[in-house]
This record gives sequence, structure tokens and C-alpha cells, in this order.
Amino acid sequence: MKKKLSKNILLDKTFNLVKNNIINEKFSPLYLISGEENYFIDLLTSKFEKLFLSKKDKYELIIFYGNELNTGELINNCKIFPLFSEKKIFLIKEAQNIKNFDNLKSYFLNPNNNSIVIFSYKKKIDKRKKIFSILNKNCVIYESKKIYDNQVFDFVCKYVEDKKYKYEITAIQIIIENIGNNLIKIVNEIDKLFLNINQFDMISNDLVFQNIGISRKYNNFELQNAFINKNFNKALKIIEYFELNPKETHINLIISILFNLFSKLLIYHDINSNKDDFVSKKLKINPYFLKDYIKAANNYSKDKVINSISKLKIADLMSKGIENKSKSQFDILKEMSYLIICK
Repeated sequence: MKKKLSKNILLDKTFNLVKNNIINEKFSPLYLISGEENYFIDLLTSKFEKLFLSKKDKYELIIFYGNELNTGELINNCKIFPLFSEKKIFLIKEAQNIKNFDNLKSYFLNPNNNSIVIFSYKKKIDKRKKIFSILNKNCVIYESKKIYDNQVFDFVCKYVEDKKYKYEITAIQIIIENIGNNLIKIVNEIDKLFLNINQFDMISNDLVFQNIGISRKYNNFELQNAFINKNFNKALKIIEYFELNPKETHINLIISILFNLFSKLLIYHDINSNKDDFVSKKLKINPYFLKDYIKAANNYSKDKVINSISKLKIADLMSKGIENKSKSQFDILKEMSYLIICK
């Protein structure tokens, strides 16, 4: 059940360059690990830190935090040759909070090869700024791009496979639809599941329900199924459950899931093909879930899909307080569900 991730960040050349630098201990003097997807920034930062801590005889590791960093002090420290190790390592976490980042320009132009400076920069860099064009000359710059919603499923499957576990497709989907696209949270929950099974065992629906705190009957996955099947009573029961257990979901996550569903249905109605592989590829879904979209398309005409998307947009605005002074998020969900499923 191997997944081929055509645009997955794990296939990014710079990501693999940095990873191989760590494995082979062949380093550049400067690294900027930046971007909008914190999971991959944390992953590379952790790999650097674990290596340097495990080989204290070779590397002297010094950790700074961006909001506390004195740039002049950093430059002076970087220029000092190591006394009791081969190299001095300066790991700057939360580097996006560095004040006067431009003051580092002089060091970026002439870095000390006996020091390694790693910036863990949890923000998209502004490539228009001169400081970053200078940095680009002597630095390995990795940009962690935000993973798209339609890439999350394949990412999670590959993560599980790489750890030598099996999985039920629906189990992975249940996790995603109840956590969202936060890779750090998803991976943390899956790592907890690994503790409950042996390697090569299966991540099943039951395992997810038993260990992640997701209700078997009342969850975002089942709510989406209620919409697919136009089952208002089921949708209402799930929303009422969420109303009694508000920490288990959020209106923004539900609207996002349903918006994704109806957006794909709109695409489906314009596809002139009955070949499953072709349709699945167009919808950017796992073929396993195509039957759900076929069923939903039979329940919602193209006009109804367009109308449903409009209702979702109105609900989203209301959830943000626009043209809504008194309705709770659950009242908004109930009304939206009725208008989409019953009207």
C-alpha cells in the first residue's frame, strides 16, 4: 500500500540535502530552516540537536532563543575558535523573533568555517529583503512549505508505512478529520498509537477510537457521512453531542471539512469520465473513498452543491461574528445542516 507523494515535502531536494548533511556530518557553516510548516522545521532542528548532543566530544552545542538573542554576542562567539571540540554549534530556536536580524549581515558575508549556525525560523522568509539574498550565498536555506489539505492523507499513510506499521484507510481519515491538518498534532497522536501495538500490526478504527479520545458514533468523519447520505437526524445528533462536548471539535474545522467535500463534488459534476482512477486523480482523493463521492453526487445536484457552498460560506462568516450577534456555533451548525440537507 505504498503511496507515491509527487509533491510531498519529504522529497524536497533541500530537505534531503540537510538530512544527508546530518547523517554524514558534512556541514555548511550556515543553515536557515524556515517556512510555514512547523512540523518539518522541528523535525530537522531535532535531528541536528540529537546528533550534536550525542557527540559532545566533537561538537560544542550552544542553544539560543530568538527573542533573547544579542546579535553582536552571537557574532563574537561564532568567530571564536573551539578549544575542546572540533566545531562550535549555535542553534537558534524561534529565530523569527530575532531583533535586528539585519545586524548579522557582516557574519553572513564571511562566516567562520569552524562554527555552524542553525536558524530555526518558523516563518516564511521575505526573499525581497537584502539580508536573505546575502544569506543565500553562504547558507543552506530550506523552506518548509505549508502542506495542502489534499496532501495530508498521503503524508500520514507514508509516515505510518515508514515506521513499519499497517493501517485501515478509514482509521487514517478519522484521525485527520478530527484533528485537522496540523501535522505536529497528527504525528503525536499516531506515535501514541504505536505504543499500543507491535511493529507490523494494524492501526485500526477500533485502536483510534480507544486511544485518541474520538467517539465512535459522534465525530467529524461520521458527520461528513451524514451529509453524504443526506441524513439530517444523524447530523443533528452529532452536532448535539459536540454541543455537550465542545472540546472535541470546532465549527471552523467542520466547515472546512464540509467545504472540501462540496468543492470536490462541484468538480465531480464536471468530470466526463466513469473511470475510477481518472476521477479519483481529478478529485485528489484515495480511490477507496470514491464511492462516497458518487453517492453524494447522486444526492446533490450541481445547483444544490453550489447552493450548499454558499450556505457554508454564510455559516463561516456567522461563526466569526459577521451578521450574527447571538447564535452559538452549534446553532449555526444546526441551521446550516438543515438548509443543506433538508432544503
